[in-house]
Amino acid sequence: MDHPWMREDGDASKKPLDIVVLSRMKQFRVMNKLKKVALKVIAENLSKEEIIVLKEIFKSIDIDNSGSITFEKLKAGFTKMGTKLS
Repeated sequence: MDHPWMREDGDASKKPLDIVVLSRMKQFRVMNKLKKVALKVIAENLSKEEIIVLKEIFKSIDIDNSGSITFEKLKAGFTKMGTKLS
């Protein structure tokens, strides 16, 4: 197997990945697929009213209208609603 890893100084190692590392990467990929399916099931079972409320909450947190919420935006949104994150 030819899967070189980059080192901090930029050189790639010729050593193949350890079987444990490959196994964990495969488990991570499967978990991501499972999470996506679970989120899809949850989203499909929300009422139209719940979706509208969630979209409004998202818009109020996404203050620059980028379509994504960073940790800083989330923290600011919670502070705005009176909840503090540590």
